[in-house]
Amino acid sequence: MDMAFTHVCLWTLLAFVLTWTVFYVTNRKKKAPELADAAAEERRDSAADVIIVGAGVGGSALAYSLAKDGRRVLAIERDMREPERMMGEFMQPGGRLMLSKLGLEVGFENVGSPSQG
Repeated sequence: MDMAFTHVCLWTLLAFVLTWTVFYVTNRKKKAPELADAAAEERRDSAADVIIVGAGVGGSALAYSLAKDGRRVLAIERDMREPERMMGEFMQPGGRLMLSKLGLEVGFENVGSPSQG
C-alpha cells in the first residue's frame, strides 16, 4: 500500500473520531439533565424486582419461577419476530420433568411426539 494513502486514511479516521467526540460531548451536556430526570422517573415507576434479558426457554422459565415466588419480573426480548430457523423445540425427558416441577406440564401431553425416559 502506498504510504500517502495510508496517511490519508489515518488522518481521515482521526478527523472522524475527533468530530464524533466533540459532537457527542456537546449533545450529552445538553441532554444530561433531561436524561437524568427521565431515568429517575422511570426508576420511580418501575415495579420490577428482577429484569431478565432474553425471553427464550430459559429466560421465560426463570421469569415464571420468580413471579410465582412473588417477585415482580420484567422480561426483555430483543426481537419478537418469528425466527428464520427454529431452535429449542425438541423436548428432552429432563425438560418435561422441569415443566412438571414448574407446574407447566398441562397442555403438553398431546403435543408433538412422545418421548420416553
